[in-house]
Amino acid sequence: MGFAESFMERLKTSVTTGDLSPIDELIKNVGKSTRAFKQLEPPEACAEYHQKALESLSETRALLKDLRTGIAAKDMSLLGSLAGQAQQLQTKADELTALEKALKARAR
Repeated sequence: MGFAESFMERLKTSVTTGDLSPIDELIKNVGKSTRAFKQLEPPEACAEYHQKALESLSETRALLKDLRTGIAAKDMSLLGSLAGQAQQLQTKADELTALEKALKARAR
């Protein structure tokens, strides 16, 4: 079972049992990653990638916090609204992947 599948199983457990610790752990880890990423000083060629990655991390953390709030409050309206936000994050992740490939191609 991969990371995504494992996380989804833990998320299902959170929803059914009310144990929010998997989401709390993920929020904490994204926060740590964001702080570490902010300390990097990328070369000019990577500045756009760095900025977009930071924005994506910040938006991911906000989404996870909203997810936690929605599960804790059993707020189906909030939870339903997160699907669109998650799709936007996926689009940004795809854009980051394309930007990363372009940077690697230029470095060759």
